Amino acid sequence: MTTYKSIFLPPITARLNALITGDLVFTDSDVFIFPYLCGFESQITGTLSPFCSIFTDAELKQYEYAQDLRYYYGIGPGVDLASKMMLPYLNSLVGLLAKGPGVNGTNAAGESFELPKILMAFFNDGQTTELGAATGVWDNTTVLGATEIPEGYTYIASHFVSMRGTVALERLNCPASSSKSRARAEEEIAKRRYHAY
Repeated sequence: MTTYKSIFLPPITARLNALITGDLVFTDSDVFIFPYLCGFESQITGTLSPFCSIFTDAELKQYEYAQDLRYYYGIGPGVDLASKMMLPYLNSLVGLLAKGPGVNGTNAAGESFELPKILMAFFNDGQTTELGAATGVWDNTTVLGATEIPEGYTYIASHFVSMRGTVALERLNCPASSSKSRARAEEEIAKRRYHAY
C-alpha cells in the first residue's frame, strides 16, 4: 500500500494545500486520514460529514483502492496469514456447531457446562476478510497491483468490511413434516443467509 499511497496522495495533498491561506500545510499522512473522518463522522452523526465533500469521486475511489490493498495484503487473499489464523478457529466452530445443542463444553476454568440451545458466532470488520480468505471466497479474484486500479476488479473491501458489518454463523435445525413446510423452511434459511446485519 505504501507504493500506491506515494502515487495517489501527493496530487490530492497539493490540491488541498493550494486552497489554504496561511501557515497550515497538510502532509500526505494528514490527507490519508480525512476519508476516515468522513466515514466515522457520518456514521456517528447520521448525516454526511463535511469531510466527504473535500474529495472528488475519483479521489475517493483511489482511497477506496488503498483500503482494498490494505485488506488484500494485510489479512486477505494476498497473504497466507488468513488460513493460518482463521482455519483453526473455523474448524473448532464447525465442530461445535456440528455437535449441536445438548452436548457438554469446557470453559476457560476447565469446568464442564452444557452448550445452550442457540449457538452463534459473529465476525466483524477485518475478520470478514480473514473468513473469506480462509474459506476461498476470493480464490479467483484479480491480483491487486500496487500502482494502478485494475479494471473490473471485484475485491472491494468496502463491500464486505463495512461500518458495523457483521457475519453471523448459526446452526439451524428445522424439522419439516411435509414438502410444503420444508420449502418454507428452506426459503426462510435462504432469506437469513442474505440478510445484512
